[in-house]
Amino acid sequence: MGYVGCCDGLDAEQMSKGSSLGEVADFVDKTKIDALAIAVGTNHGTIRGNVKLNFPRLGELNSVLNMPLVLHGGSRLGKEEYRNSIQSGITKINIATDMSMAAAGRLKNELTNNPGANYIHLMTAVKKGVKDSVRKYMLEFDCISKAI
Repeated sequence: MGYVGCCDGLDAEQMSKGSSLGEVADFVDKTKIDALAIAVGTNHGTIRGNVKLNFPRLGELNSVLNMPLVLHGGSRLGKEEYRNSIQSGITKINIATDMSMAAAGRLKNELTNNPGANYIHLMTAVKKGVKDSVRKYMLEFDCISKAI
């Protein structure tokens, strides 16, 4: 709920405010969702700009809502921001932009260095790029060998 670094003219502070606690609780009650992606100041996709996560708001939402919280726009945040997000109640961090960029980078590298590569070779390289990206994040999130 709210804005996730997707709209021109909104700064990080405006995006992190989003919906009121009452609106969020009402939405959760009416929709019966099992997880909630909430705006707390991240940017979505490859949008550049200031990211200032609103940890007090995140903690407040976590204390009121009895459900997993999701962070969109998780690519390229700092280790401290990941740690604080997780401690504040985030249980899922979306990193699709970095996974996609890792795949594209690996594909570009393979095509440059091996223009005659076949499809299987290229897809193996892409898979390794995504796997390496995910492994990096799993280490940063301290979630290897953990399940929820």
